[in-house]
Amino acid sequence: MGKRADRPAVTLSETDLVRYQDARRKKIADQTVNKEVTTIQGLCRWAIAKKYLEQSPAEELELFKCEVDLDPFKTVAEIEQIIGRG
Repeated sequence: MGKRADRPAVTLSETDLVRYQDARRKKIADQTVNKEVTTIQGLCRWAIAKKYLEQSPAEELELFKCEVDLDPFKTVAEIEQIIGRG
């Protein structure tokens, strides 16, 4: 968020977050930006529950469509089974 990170959360706008998304997209993969946005959305929901925010500036943010699908999450047992196969 750059200089905006030092501002109170109540001053954060959707426009700020869209600019952040666009800036991050130039540096990292869309999937990573999406993970960051999801984290910010969760933080905003928490802040609303704790009465730090009245509404979320992140709720309407759209995630980027990603060309590459990641493999589904694997449990430790599944990973150990794959390693055991050699």
